[in-house]
Amino acid sequence: MKKKRQSGLELGRIICMLLVIAGHYGEQGAYRVTTPGDLGMNVFFIQVISLFGWVGCSVFPVISGYFMLEKTTVDRYKIAMVVFDVAFLTAMVGVFVQTAGIAQVTLFSVARAGMTWYVIYNLIFSFFVPFLNRLLRSLDKKSFQTLLALIFIFWSVIPTLTFHQVTYGRLDYFIVFYTIGAYIRRYVHGQVRYKNGWNLVICLGACALMVLSVAVFDAMAKITGNTFFMENAYYFRDYNMILPVIGTVSLFLFFSNLEFYSRPVNYVAGSILHVLIIHMNAYMRRWIWEGVYPNAAYAAWPYIHAPVKILCVFAGCLLVSMVYRATVRKWAGKALGRWKFLRGSRAEGGGA
Repeated sequence: MKKKRQSGLELGRIICMLLVIAGHYGEQGAYRVTTPGDLGMNVFFIQVISLFGWVGCSVFPVISGYFMLEKTTVDRYKIAMVVFDVAFLTAMVGVFVQTAGIAQVTLFSVARAGMTWYVIYNLIFSFFVPFLNRLLRSLDKKSFQTLLALIFIFWSVIPTLTFHQVTYGRLDYFIVFYTIGAYIRRYVHGQVRYKNGWNLVICLGACALMVLSVAVFDAMAKITGNTFFMENAYYFRDYNMILPVIGTVSLFLFFSNLEFYSRPVNYVAGSILHVLIIHMNAYMRRWIWEGVYPNAAYAAWPYIHAPVKILCVFAGCLLVSMVYRATVRKWAGKALGRWKFLRGSRAEGGGA
């Protein structure tokens, strides 16, 4: 009998996608803060709302590393389905935008609007997974820990403490967090005993320090009138900074240790990629955040507007995904599954 997939990490996927949408609420809402005099509780609230998007986003490659460490081949069927998801949902958004009169589109502009960085780099990374897995499985525990320590020092600690971002490209993002997930699967989960509540405490502590950093930067901007502090208020939010890395790992550990089964949770979690594809589409971003009850219009009092809109965006994208999964995707999955070239990759690859 097929083992039921536990819902702890599936619930984590849902929460993390809400954090991602919240991050986009602040980042892409066309808010204008030009001088330290514009700072206030309303701006601080928006800053906090959008502060944890990278924490939520980074949990996803950790989940991949946790589930996919044993894969030995490229999962061609999964890649084909993701490509189909992106192509169909992007085309659907293009039709909606054109017929609703939101924008005049062309085939090229529609295709370009659907090229979100996360999906593109995740697909590229997928081809390297079997090779990375062979490397990671060859490491003993001490070597694995040394590798993670070196990554943490050069990729996170030094950039954080020197105020100098070290950029390697987007693939490093997937490699690092995937490697963390692989280590947890191999040497932590089920082997290290501790109370799961500590994971939540550590995560909340890291997030609280991130909030405090924003408050300090805002206060310094108000006191000194120096725009440097205002422009760097989000400095400790970036995905490789110490606090977001700690928040990401502890949040993953918390949800991975929740043991329960919920069919509705698992079903909703199955739509998370579609929610990402739809709401990150360039046309949809502009329409969601600047067209429909525009964020900037509620900048003076965002306390109700922000949570309601974040939930509405998630619910709207989820509804579209549910219809798509029950119709077109169901047919596409069966059609692609008949291809021996794709079907064989699942049998060889294993994984989640």
